[in-house]
Amino acid sequence: MRKVSMICGLVICMCLAAAAQKNQLSADLGVKLSPSVGSTGGVNFSTSASNAFAFELNYARQIKALPLASVQIEIPYIYTTTADLKSINLLTASGFKSQFVTPSLKLQFAPGHKLSPWISAGAGMAHYSDSKTTISGSAIPSNSTTKIGYQGGGGVDVKVHKITFRIEGRELYSGSPNLNVSTIKLHHNILVAGGLVLNF
Repeated sequence: MRKVSMICGLVICMCLAAAAQKNQLSADLGVKLSPSVGSTGGVNFSTSASNAFAFELNYARQIKALPLASVQIEIPYIYTTTADLKSINLLTASGFKSQFVTPSLKLQFAPGHKLSPWISAGAGMAHYSDSKTTISGSAIPSNSTTKIGYQGGGGVDVKVHKITFRIEGRELYSGSPNLNVSTIKLHHNILVAGGLVLNF
């Protein structure tokens, strides 16, 4: 009976410790990948985008504590530097920058433990800013486009002593940016990143 009481007390203490930290603030650095796409016009050609440096700032708040998991609302903000475009259509913008804000529902398993995996999905907006020149070097008006954006992904938080590291991957899907041509449809972006997490 004493051992059972000790185990129950330990579980209760672990639950209370996990519940006491309901907020997360994380900062990640990584890369955004954009798969090559074809065109929707009469002549089918491929357009590819270079990898772009990405920065993510994320705030999450627990809304429901479960026995072995935590249900959270998270707001990831993702900014990427210019991705250079390659295409035989020389009227295409030479590149574009991206920003994503997608409030999401997140389920984190074993919060507070050394290894804590999680999954997330949500929707919000994607904002694109085109370069001021085409691939051929001609000047064009700088256009910005805001589309509905979706994200889904997952990762794992790794606790080492008092520091928590994060590794994550996200699929970012949205309407296509305005690239000075209407036949190129870049919808998919993939984020791979890692960083630090502050639990409070």
